[in-house]
Amino acid sequence: MDKKAIAIIPARGGSKGIPRKNLKYFNGKPIISHVINACLEAKSIGCTYVSTDNEEIAKQAIECGAKVINRPAELSTDEVTLEPAIYHAVNKIEKQGIKSNLIAIMQLTSPFIQSSSIDKVVKLLIDNSNIDSVITGYNDPHLGWHKVNNSLVPKYKERLCRQWLPDDYKETGGITCTRRKYIDEKNKLGKKVEIYELPKIECVDINDFYDWKFAESITQVKKILFIIKTDKGATSSIFISDFLGGHEIYFLSVDNSKIAEKQVLKNNYKVKNILESEINSFLKKDQFDMLVVEKSIMSLINDVEKITKIKAIDEMISLIKSNTLRKEMEKIIL
Repeated sequence: MDKKAIAIIPARGGSKGIPRKNLKYFNGKPIISHVINACLEAKSIGCTYVSTDNEEIAKQAIECGAKVINRPAELSTDEVTLEPAIYHAVNKIEKQGIKSNLIAIMQLTSPFIQSSSIDKVVKLLIDNSNIDSVITGYNDPHLGWHKVNNSLVPKYKERLCRQWLPDDYKETGGITCTRRKYIDEKNKLGKKVEIYELPKIECVDINDFYDWKFAESITQVKKILFIIKTDKGATSSIFISDFLGGHEIYFLSVDNSKIAEKQVLKNNYKVKNILESEINSFLKKDQFDMLVVEKSIMSLINDVEKITKIKAIDEMISLIKSNTLRKEMEKIIL
């Protein structure tokens, strides 16, 4: 199993921030199932284990397709760090005859982790013999402060706009892949650590009720594509997009003069310009939850009568004016 990692998912039963957090359902499934499924789908993972002291969690883990390591109570208290629990799990797994030079420690409170990200993290470690461990994180440069001798001290040398600040990486804990020889009762990382930047959605970590509500709201974010041809269509689409809250907005222009495209770009949206004849092939390459199009474009979309989540721009404007857009969107998208 040298080319594949053993995945270990710590999941004790004594959650305090959200009682029984590791047993709760997230987006219609046990929260633990999301990371288990990601591990099972990852080509770089040879086997997936859940380390737990809780019988209910163990049952859920098995039902989701993982194996279970029973964690002793003394390694499951609030005071015990993760390292001895991981070391215990690795030893138990090896006694079963299953060994690997690569251990992937997964965080079940990161339900948006994708199997593709797991594969990239493991590959980064395999391809670079000079790296001991890979952690996941994101670059979040801000004007930060910390306390030194009880005095607040800036972490920066010069106050700059955020985009000019030096890189400042935050560890997410979503995925930690390390070489087996660095795991013991006090450590899970080697000295040479590299970071893999996760897509922002995969950085979500649920620790309290506010995190949970935030994560739930992300599951309601939909991909909406505007297909435009005229300057008026572009202007109306931008107006509509202001009423669509945090949904992901995309623009597709079929305007040969590129006037519509320029109008969209002027408002800092990204837009792709294609020929009218390419609309259907474009739609086949990507999946959108809703289409909002100019009326003249409706006839260009194949099987438009079968597409229930499609609206004309003029119709959307009417919904806004009648204060019924939100209600209608719930029927269309949710």
